[in-house]
Amino acid sequence: MAAPSAGTYAMRVRYANPEQSAATHYNPDPLARHADISVNGAAAQRVLFPHTFHDNNFWELTVPVRLAKGANTVRFSAAELPNFDGVTYASETFPGILLRSQYAP
Repeated sequence: MAAPSAGTYAMRVRYANPEQSAATHYNPDPLARHADISVNGAAAQRVLFPHTFHDNNFWELTVPVRLAKGANTVRFSAAELPNFDGVTYASETFPGILLRSQYAP
């Protein structure tokens, strides 16, 4: 992703996490999946993606990332990643007022 200047940006990730362990009627026991997110090969930060209860139920999660000016490479890795829909973008307003990027759908 490209950044107009170096700094901290709010990266919004749209995901689904249907993972669930065996449950009873009163305790669904949802499991959070995680992703190790790194920018430009730097040390990764582990981010938990809470349960969304269905494959087609997408939520958004905001992750602060440090971007360099220009092109940046953001890498997501884990044994079992949540389902991402590709609508991930960085807002130019973080850590000020949290607004969607002007380029977001």
